[in-house]
Amino acid sequence: MKFILPYDLLDAARLLDFSEMAKPPEIVALTDSFELSVDDSDIQEMQIIMTEELVAKGLEDQNVVNETGKKLYALYDEILSQIKQ
Repeated sequence: MKFILPYDLLDAARLLDFSEMAKPPEIVALTDSFELSVDDSDIQEMQIIMTEELVAKGLEDQNVVNETGKKLYALYDEILSQIKQ
């Protein structure tokens, strides 16, 4: 599946560590957006890793969301909305 995402979320996507995946998502920068491609069979694993990364990098003091967390949440929400389409 290919996700076309806003360019301002590219840095957030590059923060994610997908090294645990057998075939990590591919990120390609476009002119005013970027494309994140992942096999359909790996979408659930990607979402789990994104959630883990959000907790590890995006939260301070248990439940306070930092700036990185806000970007990661926005990225996750955008991907989720495209999955549901």
